[in-house]
Amino acid sequence: GFNEAGYGLDGGPFNRSSGAQTHMLHELGWRGLLLDGENENAAINLRKHFLFASNVQALFNQYAVPKDLDFLSVDMDSHDLFVLRSILSGGWRPRLFSAEFNCNYGSHRYPIALLDPTLERGEVPPGYVFKYADCSWGTSSYALQLLGREFGYSLIARVSSLDLFFLRDDLRQHKPVQNWTA
Repeated sequence: GFNEAGYGLDGGPFNRSSGAQTHMLHELGWRGLLLDGENENAAINLRKHFLFASNVQALFNQYAVPKDLDFLSVDMDSHDLFVLRSILSGGWRPRLFSAEFNCNYGSHRYPIALLDPTLERGEVPPGYVFKYADCSWGTSSYALQLLGREFGYSLIARVSSLDLFFLRDDLRQHKPVQNWTA
């Protein structure tokens, strides 16, 4: 089982109304790093940072996130795919990770994602403010599956039409995994 400290990225502070999946883990005794662009709370290790592909590795290093972490939750309602790719490319290998997908993209087999603004500049834009963009945020489930496969992860669960869970392949012990392509 996964019983060591967990580290998560989450779009809000720990409270029941936010729907933060890491809240349950906190209640079970897990501790880790939480990052949010608008909130900070030292009591739960919630740090105020907007996340981009260009800064997430430096933040993980700054807060000493272990490379072999237990759980990673990526939920920013925007450029999650790019931040997740940067984390995995930087050598972090969570045993399990979850990522939010946009069900409005349907079952299209195209890797659709909102562009990470850091791709144009290579840095976090000064004065960045997140604006929710109705149904055109995030990424397709297929794009997340492609990324998971690239880094040796298998999709093992879907929660409603919001989150996908991926398990590192070396932990599956060659057990079959349901085909979640659609």
